[in-house]
Amino acid sequence: MLPPGGLHEVTLQGLQGLEVGVVEEITEHDEVRIERYGLVAVEERLVARRVARNGEVEHLEDAPGAGRLGGQPGGELHGPGLVLVHAIAERDGVAKQKDPVCTSLLVDDYIAGKHRAWAVVGTFGDNFDNAAHRAAEPLGLCAKDIEALRELGICLNYNGYGPKVEDLHFPPDELFRRLHPYTDPLEFIVADDTFAALREGFAEDMAKARAVSPQLATERHGIYVLPAEAWARRASGVLANELAQGAPERAHALLTRLPQGGFVVSVRAPLTAPDGADALCRQFPSGGGRKAAAGINELPEADYDAFVERFRAAF
Repeated sequence: MLPPGGLHEVTLQGLQGLEVGVVEEITEHDEVRIERYGLVAVEERLVARRVARNGEVEHLEDAPGAGRLGGQPGGELHGPGLVLVHAIAERDGVAKQKDPVCTSLLVDDYIAGKHRAWAVVGTFGDNFDNAAHRAAEPLGLCAKDIEALRELGICLNYNGYGPKVEDLHFPPDELFRRLHPYTDPLEFIVADDTFAALREGFAEDMAKARAVSPQLATERHGIYVLPAEAWARRASGVLANELAQGAPERAHALLTRLPQGGFVVSVRAPLTAPDGADALCRQFPSGGGRKAAAGINELPEADYDAFVERFRAAF
């Protein structure tokens, strides 16, 4: 039996973009209630089957706006938040999601804040800093502890980017089992060496990523192209979030070259107007995501100029 840790979003971050087989292996050994939210990020078919088996939500696969969920080679998280929104809406009679919100806060609301500290970690990891600070207020934590939760969220999110498990510092199933015993993320930070390892890797990768010069830099747009290296694939999503925080009125696009050619694309709408990223990315065959943050799993090299033109028009 699993302890009552609030690891829903952490599991999701550790599993996003990776192979369905990894998740199926976890489901054979762990309680459904904890990891089913992670399954949302990986394979819609599995989500529908597991949740319906528990009698909680039926026909989840028919939720509108779900995007592409299965085995995304770029590690971009396309649609699971919307799927969970619609699932909760059907169950609780809520009409629809009105404001941008991440899966951690949806789960936190559903379980009445039972594991709020983990929800704060996940919200920071999803780049909703203001929402994370608001969610943390009832915890009464000092500024140092809140910053530690923020750093943990960023590092866990960072470990979720990569087209293959070998790119990551920790395989998702191993990361899940390391996190699993801890109901308090601050205890995990101190007691387990995982956080220190992630922080070290994060610092090394981000030093390289921050040295990349933009291909386009205007008041409203920033485009960066990263090389086909493992560090770039790991750092791309967090770099996109960091750039968005640093220039909240600017839209950003990070294109990471793929070894076989083409790009994985991460798009962040301006934080001051978090809308349009999903609509832009869905103009391309493998694109999707949320209004504030979206991506394209594989943009052909020949479509680069078209993407730049549509990116500038969208924002």
